[in-house]
Amino acid sequence: MPKHAITRVTLRQEPHWYPTGLIDRLKGPKQLHNWLLDTGSLTAKIRLGCPDMEVNILSETYEKPLVSEAQQLNIPLSQKAWIRCVFLTCDGQPIVYARTVIPYWQTGNPWYALKHLGNRPLGEILFQLPGLKRTPFQVTQTHATNWPHIDLPSSEQIKTFARKSVFIQNKYPLLLTEAFIDSAS
Repeated sequence: MPKHAITRVTLRQEPHWYPTGLIDRLKGPKQLHNWLLDTGSLTAKIRLGCPDMEVNILSETYEKPLVSEAQQLNIPLSQKAWIRCVFLTCDGQPIVYARTVIPYWQTGNPWYALKHLGNRPLGEILFQLPGLKRTPFQVTQTHATNWPHIDLPSSEQIKTFARKSVFIQNKYPLLLTEAFIDSAS
């Protein structure tokens, strides 16, 4: 399986996020809308067509979230959070970039156990939790270079179509962003 370089790419601009009711503003394939709007486990859905899906960790550290992430989580821009960025790959090719942001990273936070997740997909854990709440999706379209820790060949030409939502467990938030890599770019 090819290894992708782990580098910090400077964001050119943060994407503009839309509520799902405005999904038609995304200039992508209409069949992708079903993926962006599906409220079930993305991991399970991908594994239907790619049973050997793998998780490649790009970054897993305590750092400042993006401005839009801090705003959505209602935390100060200077507050650090635990952030995990991964590629979900099929046949060695990145198909989804996933970014998890967890503020208030301490032992009392129910998400703290995720530090031992390793190369397991987050979706295997999330959808097993009883009483988990999820906010409605927001969607966007942007280039791969606008996501931290992505360094793919021709990143400037690769489009992504993304969704994000917040999962809440015992009043603690976890922001999950999933960006679909457009291989046709």
